[in-house]
Amino acid sequence: PSGLTALPLDRLVRLNWSAPEGLPEGAGYNIYRAAGEEPFPHRPLNASPLPSPSYEDFSVENDRGYRYAVRSVSSSGARIIESEASAEAEATPREGR
Repeated sequence: PSGLTALPLDRLVRLNWSAPEGLPEGAGYNIYRAAGEEPFPHRPLNASPLPSPSYEDFSVENDRGYRYAVRSVSSSGARIIESEASAEAEATPREGR
């Protein structure tokens, strides 16, 4: 995925990105979030792959900085294949946005 953007709002970060060319049918996306300078976790933020190139993160706190990355996910039989992470996007939600 490319072109990841993170729009900070009030207790919400709205993410959008561009789907990669040639993404197999049935593929999806995993979102990774880190607070401040913490490393990204091994597990994605979402419970199952997202079907579309957008996500709204309501589990954020205002005035705290977050970094996001997205990976495309597809399957080959029982094997899950995850792409390299996108470029990071940063956002700091604030009250009143």
